[in-house]
Amino acid sequence: MKSPFADQTEYEPWLPKSEEQLAEQQAWQEQLIASGKFTIGKGAYISPKSQMLSPHFSCGNRCMIAADSLVRADLEMGNECSINSFAVLAGKIRMGDMVRIASHVSIFGFNHGQENINKPFCKQACTTEGITIGDDVWIGANVIIVDGVTIGSHSLLAAGAVVTKDVPPYSIVGGNPAKVIRDRRNPKTKKQDIKSLLSDFGQMVREDYPNVLNDAYDSEKNCYVDNQQQREPTSRAWCDAVEIAAFFGETPKHFSKEALIEQLQSYQNPATGCFDRGVEDPELPPLSRVAKSGYDYLSIGYALECLGSHLKYKNTYLDQVTADDLVAREEQLSWKKNAWGAGAWNDHLGTAVYHDRKYHNGTYDLSTLFGWLNMNCCPATGIWGERTKAGKWLQPVNGFYRLTRGTYAQFGQPLPYPVDAIDTILMHCRQHEKFITRNVTACNVLDIVHPLWLCAKQTDHRQAEIEAIFRAQVPAIIKRWQPGKGFAFSADHHPGLQGTEMWLSILYIVSHYLGLTQHLNYKPKGVHRVEVALNL
Repeated sequence: MKSPFADQTEYEPWLPKSEEQLAEQQAWQEQLIASGKFTIGKGAYISPKSQMLSPHFSCGNRCMIAADSLVRADLEMGNECSINSFAVLAGKIRMGDMVRIASHVSIFGFNHGQENINKPFCKQACTTEGITIGDDVWIGANVIIVDGVTIGSHSLLAAGAVVTKDVPPYSIVGGNPAKVIRDRRNPKTKKQDIKSLLSDFGQMVREDYPNVLNDAYDSEKNCYVDNQQQREPTSRAWCDAVEIAAFFGETPKHFSKEALIEQLQSYQNPATGCFDRGVEDPELPPLSRVAKSGYDYLSIGYALECLGSHLKYKNTYLDQVTADDLVAREEQLSWKKNAWGAGAWNDHLGTAVYHDRKYHNGTYDLSTLFGWLNMNCCPATGIWGERTKAGKWLQPVNGFYRLTRGTYAQFGQPLPYPVDAIDTILMHCRQHEKFITRNVTACNVLDIVHPLWLCAKQTDHRQAEIEAIFRAQVPAIIKRWQPGKGFAFSADHHPGLQGTEMWLSILYIVSHYLGLTQHLNYKPKGVHRVEVALNL
């Protein structure tokens, strides 16, 4: 009686076989050997359903050839080789031991003549260089190997590869035409899960950030500097030190909280509430006086909040600014050529209003500001300003961040065209290779990450693309940390406080979008916090 598994065994000849099947196989091999063309080793199995049309065939011990394979090659195989169903072997082929050939593989050890353009291909003589395959080679499904190729031992040809050149030993190759992906002797590094990557980094930063602050502390001047190469004391260095410590719910160890508050509040002019260091320009209109020292509002005001304090003096000029003044100023800004500068001006104004309203009973009406911005945002791009010939979308996209951070994000207001803004920002990302390896500065990356994060509050438009960019940013950012020094603003800068505060914030915003902030072990609480600062 014929085995019910006979057909399965023909297609999977390594399966156990009945006595009847083994007897049938023995008779079939004797018939092949009798033709004078076949030499077959011990324990081999050649399915009678295979097409064995070889002019010369030799195989070693325990070789397997499955049903529906086509072997019309001058073929020599070592021991323990296998040919699966629907594989096609033709021409001259030599292979070593333990070669595995998957289904639908095509190995052609010959080629049609093609040099004589006056003859049809079918009239030209075939050429044969032959194919050599070493020991322990795995040839994946649908691989094609052309004449003249040598496959080194211990190599893997990935499914679908079209192999047109020699393959070095121990190689993994793939593609069309096939290229070496890696050497098997160099083990593939296991890709760390993004959650554990963030968790490990967050724990490391918590332990190392005091060293970064120590590196930026100037003991002679008893102050903070950005880094040991840039020794000029600045208000921003003090603020960055405060904000970095606040990420971890702490304050810098070099000064008491009271001393830090006193230092930061000393930068404000008591008479005006501005940061002009006591130098007034009587010719400036009120609105210009407000925004002239606007970056100090961003750094000093938020750093004081991290210390549980706030700006000490009310800005005396805000209440003098009329709606007409604001509109006139907006229309004077260089939106076409300097969209970043225009956006920064709005960031400064919005932040000055924020501190005034929250801590000094300010009554400045923001309806004119948001009304003008909404009316002048481009519906086609979702942003303010126009691309430039030299920088393309860099100015308007970076300006979008500055503008929206101090206005829409800070006061919890909806953006006018978030879908269109996402399209523009992603176009900008593509032009700069997603800011992973090209044009990488803390500003350039922050200025895509925060806007995409902000737009996503209103829409899930192109969510998968944004997520892919953000996931790629995580390891790219983390690997730039320098122990005891922190982050550099960019590759051509020294690591210091500014780069550290900005890159830590960027990584947090990325993680916030991905829903993974719980793994980071820190949280921005100042200028780059993700919460609405004052909900209107």
